[in-house]
Amino acid sequence: MAVLLVCFLLMTSSGRVGSSDAGSQLDAALLWVRTGKVHAPEPFGVDPEMWVRSPTGVFYQAHDIGALLLLIPAAKFGTMFVEPGYNPLRDPPPLTAKVLASLSYTMMAAGGALCFFLLLRLFIDTRRSTLLTLTFVTATMYWAYSKTAWDVMGGCVGVALLLFITATIVCRSGRRTGVSPWIYAAAGLAFAIACSFRYSLMPFLGIAIIVLALLRRSAFPRRAIVFASLALLVSLLPALYFNQVRTGSFIRPATIAAEFATKNNLNGDLLSGTSGLILSPNRGLIWYCPLMLLWLAIPSRWHRLDPEAKTLITAFGIGMAGYILMIGKLPNWHSFGWGPRYLVPVLPILFFPVALLLADMWRSSRHWLVPLVLISFLIGAAPVLVNWQLASALSPDEGRPWIARPVQQVAVWAALWSGLNGEQLAEPITTKTIARDPLVHQFPDLLLARIGERSRAGLAISMVFALCGCALVGILLRRLLLAEENPSDTKALIR
Repeated sequence: MAVLLVCFLLMTSSGRVGSSDAGSQLDAALLWVRTGKVHAPEPFGVDPEMWVRSPTGVFYQAHDIGALLLLIPAAKFGTMFVEPGYNPLRDPPPLTAKVLASLSYTMMAAGGALCFFLLLRLFIDTRRSTLLTLTFVTATMYWAYSKTAWDVMGGCVGVALLLFITATIVCRSGRRTGVSPWIYAAAGLAFAIACSFRYSLMPFLGIAIIVLALLRRSAFPRRAIVFASLALLVSLLPALYFNQVRTGSFIRPATIAAEFATKNNLNGDLLSGTSGLILSPNRGLIWYCPLMLLWLAIPSRWHRLDPEAKTLITAFGIGMAGYILMIGKLPNWHSFGWGPRYLVPVLPILFFPVALLLADMWRSSRHWLVPLVLISFLIGAAPVLVNWQLASALSPDEGRPWIARPVQQVAVWAALWSGLNGEQLAEPITTKTIARDPLVHQFPDLLLARIGERSRAGLAISMVFALCGCALVGILLRRLLLAEENPSDTKALIR
């Protein structure tokens, strides 16, 4: 399954950085690689506004440390063949570094999807877990964010890993063999990974774990809690230290500095923001993933879910509700992105009960579930083929979440139609929300297509990779779907 997901997502990767946030994080990684420092005397790079002044007077990139650490290998390999005098404070990032940065996020997205597959395998058979994992990837916002570099994907992958590990703990806790202390340590590491990319997740994931421990006391003995806490503390040290040098407080992230007060202070309209994250035509979750409507069926199907699944949904659902309320209180809850960008980190929590309901309801309700899955897939596929960042930026109403129609999706479908007719996207209204490379206008927005357009040799290489990739995905998918096992064996993975 891991190879299948890697091949599939690499074939649909754009090779673009895709956001000014990620571009600025790549600038910081390049700075560290070339100078050994992550601070600069003045703001610089793709988006100078993303740098904050520290108490010592130097400037640091404002986002959490996870993205910086992830992009260091891309920065290292991306600068191996640049001119000796290359200076990231003065020169733009090399194209190779940008491509590798994008692929780093794509590979991480494949890892997150694998974690979701392993989570589902704790409760249902391989065949359905495979199909539901592919549904999670292609029929939600996950696919659009896997093709470029966005730090919300790091938070999403960390949450998926934490959800899988805690599910393993809950499912194993009643067995004679018990749970290894190293699994609890892994849970602490997964918690830290999620928070290293999205520090704002920390209190709400903490609430989820506390509720889980209260609901399943036997699964969390004192010794296990000590192991998990130590692993969490050690893993969080880089993030806490990064906060300390940037803001003077190890618990205060740089994204709440005075420079971002108008966007990140909790002084927004809670009702408008919270409801908008779910319902608004231009940012609402159900408009970008209609499958989330299955949450309405949870009460009527609750009795059919496994006890362990109920525990996980309850605990993480409470934590997720707090996170959504916090995001809804932000004036900038509708920040630029494909759909509600700030909900991407909790996407595995949102889709986990949906996947279980799809598995349970498919035979009896296929007549209306098939259209719902198909519509969600089409909504998810369009921004993969099109540079959705640029298409969105071309629409003057893109930033209005409560406008009466889904402006962003209309813009992307219009761009898809133009691309199919041989037309390229126009110049953007703003260059701040897109990757700054010369290929942002091309269609389709795929790395393999870009390689093929460069030369005949590039076309041959991209064709070979595409054909081999499709063949490998097909072979692996067939093997997974034809895997022989007892469908009632719901805990096969953890025996």
